[in-house]
Amino acid sequence: MKSLLFLSLVLICSCATVEEIASKLKPDNPKNSVSKRSYFNPIWIKDLNEFLIGETHNYPVALQSPLVTDRMLFLGDHTSIFRAYDINNGRIIWEKKDKSHLSNGPISYKDFVIYGTIGGRLISRHRSSGELNYAVDLDAPIESNATIYKGRLFLQLRNHKVYCLDVETGKILWAYKRSVPYLTTLQGASRPVVIEDKLYVGFADGYVLSFSIEEGIPVWEKQISEVGKFLDVDSYLVQFNNVLITGGHGQSMTILDTKTGKTIQKLPYKFSRSPIIKDEKMYFGTVDGLVVLMNKDYQTISEQKVSQNNVTDLSFWQGNLLVGTVNDKVLLLSPENLKILDITRPGNSQSAIFGEFSVSGKHMAYITGRNHLYVY
Repeated sequence: MKSLLFLSLVLICSCATVEEIASKLKPDNPKNSVSKRSYFNPIWIKDLNEFLIGETHNYPVALQSPLVTDRMLFLGDHTSIFRAYDINNGRIIWEKKDKSHLSNGPISYKDFVIYGTIGGRLISRHRSSGELNYAVDLDAPIESNATIYKGRLFLQLRNHKVYCLDVETGKILWAYKRSVPYLTTLQGASRPVVIEDKLYVGFADGYVLSFSIEEGIPVWEKQISEVGKFLDVDSYLVQFNNVLITGGHGQSMTILDTKTGKTIQKLPYKFSRSPIIKDEKMYFGTVDGLVVLMNKDYQTISEQKVSQNNVTDLSFWQGNLLVGTVNDKVLLLSPENLKILDITRPGNSQSAIFGEFSVSGKHMAYITGRNHLYVY
């Protein structure tokens, strides 16, 4: 999510080190003690800045995310080249030059990989060969990940426009343009989510809207962000316990009724990235470095302090909870009690994780803000 960059870059220089985090952990508390086992053993690492040699020495910050499948990894770089790698050794299988660089995370559909560019082009290629399936030019940068449901692809552009396309052909089925009157937005875009044949999208004016997936007609709208300079509802929306969990970066988490948009409850946490659901439990990170575990009744089971600033992403890997931060740390926590199992430092103090983890089977990958790709 691109909005993390705006609020996080100013914080990186003051980030705590792993040693500082470890020194604050209480050894007499089993929840806080760090396991001696090493979980983070990369099978290969690639410095993507090598592709920029001869072009610039002011390397751009990496905001994109990789895609891991059963035998391949897909990722675009700032030279506008999209590549497929062998997941086991990092060998480049194929590469294709696009008109502008990748600006979101690729997704997989059948035999194809689909991704968007900063120039507003949606591209579908065959996973094995890189052969072009289709390329559709839209009218703004594609920065949020797409959602696929019943043969339709939904995405939101930077200009607050939502598109619905046929995922097989790229044909545009409908579009909805939201008028956002505010000049101060995070320029992020939430990923649309489908629940029981309705589409839900958060917008930069602080509203969440529900749409019919067939025609794109709004069913209801609800303002959830009411205070602050930035009102963006830019976190990914999720369904939990038959309700909609939503919010913006630094905004209170809000629980909405999916059918009416009515506010059911506001939770006393300001999250920084969307929650994830597993085994009727909800896990999420906050802007002040907490990872929180809740049950289906929204009662806090456990909390773990992992950073002085933003938790940027969560995922499950090898049965444990994977945590990314802007503090140059990636952590692995126990899903039962959030005990810290392992910590790794991918680079130096400016190696924040702005993108998302990608996990497939035993493999996991991420890219740091300094363009280093790690594969485990």
